[in-house]
Amino acid sequence: MGRPLSPSDLWDIPRVAPPVPSPDGREVVVPVTTYGSGEASTRLWLVPSDARRAGAGGRGDPARALTAADVSASEPAFSPDGRRLAFVRKPGGAKRKGGPRHPDRPQLYVLDLGGGEAERVTDLPLGVTDPQWFPDGRRIPFPSHTDPHPPTAPLARKRVAQRARHHLG
Repeated sequence: MGRPLSPSDLWDIPRVAPPVPSPDGREVVVPVTTYGSGEASTRLWLVPSDARRAGAGGRGDPARALTAADVSASEPAFSPDGRRLAFVRKPGGAKRKGGPRHPDRPQLYVLDLGGGEAERVTDLPLGVTDPQWFPDGRRIPFPSHTDPHPPTAPLARKRVAQRARHHLG
């Protein structure tokens, strides 16, 4: 008989988030989070809906990693035709010429499921979250904060009062 499970053992167990089904229901994208050296990293896996041995590893494993292990990805959303996947990830790395200006913020990426690399679509100062496709599959709305330095309550009241005086004469 082995030793009892300890609280630190729980960090070695991958966490599986709710799967996201493709529009035709044939596949699901499964976010799987692992914890190593104190940091969480989530990979997105494409799995056939009828898979029996997904995640077992080896040659017959039908699960296919869509994202790399070294950069966390989350919030997957299938395009309406099921051929592309939008998701959020932090580009990582240092700010450099020609690279992302905001590598420490989650940005929107789109991946063609037929093959190729994910393309970064945004580079916003406060990042994005929760991408969803429009039914036509041509646009992806997402929430994002717009003011990196939101006003304090007194400053906000002052701005509202100034606008009211301006508009009311």
